[in-house]
Amino acid sequence: PNENWEKFNSSKITEYLSEGNSVFVDVTAEWCLTCAVNKKLVLDQSDIQQLFKTREIKILRADWTNRDDSILEFLKVYNKYGIPFNILFTPDNPEGFIFNEVLTKNQIRKAINIYMNPK
Repeated sequence: PNENWEKFNSSKITEYLSEGNSVFVDVTAEWCLTCAVNKKLVLDQSDIQQLFKTREIKILRADWTNRDDSILEFLKVYNKYGIPFNILFTPDNPEGFIFNEVLTKNQIRKAINIYMNPK
């Protein structure tokens, strides 16, 4: 697995936002094929990882392979009951921007440019 990802905890989102950081959350599971594709083609690619790093975006991965109520609660907030689920929180947009289920690198770059002030 990619060691840049932190283990998901919803309190971390609040904490990071209050410190002025942006947060990208990846809700994934081993049995989710689309999640695997998103990871392989987009999220764990070095250029996207580098982008997260450069823009100082904290990245949290919520592993739902074995049902986890805290992840379920998190999804429910957004009326989502399936995965993949990806969302970008920024201090200016704390309610978050929700991505399409099938991710593209462009979609991620665009969202970061729209929701984050240039450093």
